[in-house]
Order: sequence, then structure tokens, then C-alpha cells
Amino acid sequence: MVDVAGSAEVLSAFRGVVGDLAEVCVALSAEDLLARDAAALVSLSGSIERFVAGARTLALQRVLESKVWRDDGAKSPQHWLAAQLGIPVGQAGRIIATAERVAAQPKTEDALRHGELSDDEADAVSRATEADP
Repeated sequence: MVDVAGSAEVLSAFRGVVGDLAEVCVALSAEDLLARDAAALVSLSGSIERFVAGARTLALQRVLESKVWRDDGAKSPQHWLAAQLGIPVGQAGRIIATAERVAAQPKTEDALRHGELSDDEADAVSRATEADP
């Protein structure tokens, strides 16, 4: 059974985070940062990217399973994802292939969930795990 309340709660939380992040980014004035704080911000941005990549991969698994991408009239999940992210279809295909592999790799999925892997790292690790479990 689908937990609709839980789904709405997660989506609401993500919308809040995006709103907060957008507010901070719009107000950012790099020249007002101390050099060390600027370096820390670069590092934090990497952490944010890894967590977002993990969340996107998990959500993408559900999108692929449900085929909800068809609701937008996309001709393929790759085309749908490319449109959603503003990226080339080939890059979207790589992200989808990674999500499909990770779905069968609990340790890799856990590392993504915990922000330990970037998109590129998840792709490499999931390929290696598939080749040699």
C-alpha cells in the first residue's frame, strides 16, 4: 500500500529545502565571504550535490517502475529526464542506467542515500558491482 501522507510529507520537505537553498543562493555575495568560508561553501555544495543525487536516484527508480514519465507525453524515460533536468538525452540515459543498476545493489543504494557518492561515482561503483558482485 502506498503511504500518500508520507509521500506528501517528503515532497513538502524537499520543496522547503529548495526554497531555503534558493533564498541563500540568491542572496550570496561571494566577495563578502572570507576565503576560508568560501572554501567551506564549495565543500558544502559538494555534499548537497551528493545528497540530491541520491534522492534523485531513489525517486527515479519509482518513476521508472511506475512509468509516470508517460503522463508528460515523453517518448522515453530518457527524454523525460532530460527535459526535467535540462541535460542531454545521453546524460539522462546514463543516470537512468545507474538508477536501474543501483536498485539491485543495496550497499551502493545505501551509500547514495547517505551522500557518500556523486552521480559519477555511483555510475562507476554500480558498473563495477554489476561486473563483479
